[in-house]
Amino acid sequence: MYRNYLKTAFQSLKKNKLFTIINTVGLSVALAVVFLIILFIVNELSYDRCHTKSDRVYRVLNFYSDSKSMSEYTPYMLASTLKDNFPQVEKATHVSGIGSLRLKYKDEYIDIGSVIATGSEIFDIFTLPLVTNQSTQHLLDDQKAIVISRKLAEKLFPGQDPVGKSIEGEIEYQPCVFTITGVLNDLPVNSTFRPSCLVNIKWSIDPVNQIFNVTNADEKWDITSWYTWVLLKDGANPDDLSSQLKDFVLQHVGNFSYANYSLQSLGDVYLKTDKLLNTGKDKMRDIQLLSVIALITLLIATINYVLLSTAVSASRSREIGVRKTFGASSVNIQKQIYIESVLMALLALPLAVVLSLITLPFAEKLFQTRLLIIDSNLIFYSVIFLTVTIVIGFISGIYAAGYLSRLRVVSILKNYVELGRNKAIFRSMLITLELIIFCVFVSSALIVRSQYKYFLKKDPGYNTENIITIDLGFGFSGYTPFLNAINSNPNVISAAGSMYGLPSKGPGSIIVPNYKDNSKQVNVDGMAVDYGFLEKMGIQLVEGRYFSREFGNDMAKSVILNETAVKQLEIDDPIGKLFASDSLTIVGVVKDFMPYSFEQNIAPQFIMLNTEYVFNISVHYKSGTLSSLIPYLEAEWKKVEPYAPFQFSTIEDATKSIYASQKRLISIITFTAIFSLLISMSGLFGLTLFVTRARTKEISIKKVMGSSESSIIYSALRGNLVEVLLAAVISVPITYYIMEQWLSKYAFRVSINGWFFVFSLGVAVVVVVFTVIVVLLKVARTNPAETLKYE
Repeated sequence: MYRNYLKTAFQSLKKNKLFTIINTVGLSVALAVVFLIILFIVNELSYDRCHTKSDRVYRVLNFYSDSKSMSEYTPYMLASTLKDNFPQVEKATHVSGIGSLRLKYKDEYIDIGSVIATGSEIFDIFTLPLVTNQSTQHLLDDQKAIVISRKLAEKLFPGQDPVGKSIEGEIEYQPCVFTITGVLNDLPVNSTFRPSCLVNIKWSIDPVNQIFNVTNADEKWDITSWYTWVLLKDGANPDDLSSQLKDFVLQHVGNFSYANYSLQSLGDVYLKTDKLLNTGKDKMRDIQLLSVIALITLLIATINYVLLSTAVSASRSREIGVRKTFGASSVNIQKQIYIESVLMALLALPLAVVLSLITLPFAEKLFQTRLLIIDSNLIFYSVIFLTVTIVIGFISGIYAAGYLSRLRVVSILKNYVELGRNKAIFRSMLITLELIIFCVFVSSALIVRSQYKYFLKKDPGYNTENIITIDLGFGFSGYTPFLNAINSNPNVISAAGSMYGLPSKGPGSIIVPNYKDNSKQVNVDGMAVDYGFLEKMGIQLVEGRYFSREFGNDMAKSVILNETAVKQLEIDDPIGKLFASDSLTIVGVVKDFMPYSFEQNIAPQFIMLNTEYVFNISVHYKSGTLSSLIPYLEAEWKKVEPYAPFQFSTIEDATKSIYASQKRLISIITFTAIFSLLISMSGLFGLTLFVTRARTKEISIKKVMGSSESSIIYSALRGNLVEVLLAAVISVPITYYIMEQWLSKYAFRVSINGWFFVFSLGVAVVVVVFTVIVVLLKVARTNPAETLKYE
């Protein structure tokens, strides 16, 4: 029986070639998009699953009640405190990034990226396999110990076992002869923890001491510059530990707003970090967005199939009547239709897989991640793809199976081409639904693009034209001669140093009590600058003065606050008052400027004068001279730092990098809008073609009776234009709600106006009119004599 079903299905698909081609292409493209999204989601959800104890690994987060935000930065002392005072903590360690590490390779030093300072406990918390089978208990106990990656070992010691060997290096610009204590095996790309080198945690303390002008940052609870990772014992409840942490802090630290700790599971570190001060990336939101897009993609493809099925069903009604006359039941008819629709989807499957592989590089660029198909996962993906294909084929056939199986034999044989008013209304509803989806995506893309442009064009409160930032790194010893060489170039208007270039997020902050209520704590971001930086960057003074060489005690003794700091700290008449300690005096207040991203509110900021913390130089150059200036700067750099690469960025590039997620979202939504448009229009094209063919004689009679081509086309278009207008109206509240939810997370945002919706309506009208006219023109221009010659 099923063999007969298959044979009949192939015959039906062959008979209706246009129907088969349009649906196969539409389904294959839709399935290709869905397959790529499935690849992305599976890859994202598999992050950090390579660590065997991942269900017990947690990162400590710090909640700032004053700014309603979180940070992953914690005090150095927290790791040992957790291990010593909480029995449910099996292991705990601190982790910090290292700004500069160079290792000697042949006759020169090479820069090493992704360097982590930590303790030996890191090997008990994370699954970090070594090339050789050795104990990991004391690998990083010695300050000169270093664990390198397999890739780096093969480069530095080709064909040798590097364990136990010494290697010259320079870490944070301090010379050191390291001893290699281990070699890390290759880690999966879907692991957030993939260091190229591991060094002793003590190397991270001195840079923090320099930044905060202290000698014991590792003993202070109010300096938060380290990550803290913990491994809980089997059965331990992380929520219980979080609540105990709050009580512990109250007893030992005090009721400070900067010491509200909670735990974040390893599984959430990559997926859920949107509330962190320095990260702001929420991968789970990406997964949710793409899941919705996948469902919408399948919905559009299914609607297309149903639309064309309703058109083709009129020509198949006599076939169904004959089958029923010879004893076929409704169940038999339904089985036949379901087999045809599933077969159609299966025919689209190979093309969908090919399209997925062809567009994989584009998808990786769009998703900004690698989409891996590992051999061990081939069966898994094959089952998933096949299941999705069969399910879509089955769903697509539900309407046609139900409709055709309910047809009565007498009605069929009387008028087997009767289209029916109800069916026309149903088709109109489906077309309107497709157009609603299209209008929502077009309007959303326009709003996201408007927000992105707003971010790029909004005045940050400092000069942005013709400025580059040169990265000096930590411990740069040639600052003064390099700065003098820059300023001596005739193409340079001015140059000055700062802790970090604008726009950029600072490396740390301090906690300052409110001046009117000491129980309130304010998290204030810090920034060190050289003389003239604020003036040359165009940061406006509100009251007081800038730093000046005329005042000998400005260096590391004076601070300048922004307006937000003065407001949140509630400082009346701030000039001359002490700040944070008895050694710092407020000498000025500057107008608020945005040092990083307009996604968040402007944070309280203090600025101090100290060239020891200058790690960047901002260069203001004459317009049109950058191409000739860069070689000069690079040559001068080599004179003072021959081994480190010369690195610079423009403010424009840095700003675009900050808002890259918005640009990516624009690309995703625009791609989806274009895809939904193409698929919808292919369905509309096929539907119009089938319906027009059925009405060819009617159109010919109208021409004989004197109707013009334009009146015939308008008569056919009128219904489509009503559908477009209705879709545009319905899409407005849907788009408005979705985009308001999205925009609400930004401190600075655009307003949604009617032009976004008018534009989407215009695009929909143009595309629909063009699609329908292409079909109607041919029929409208047909000679009526050719159509009616046998009547």
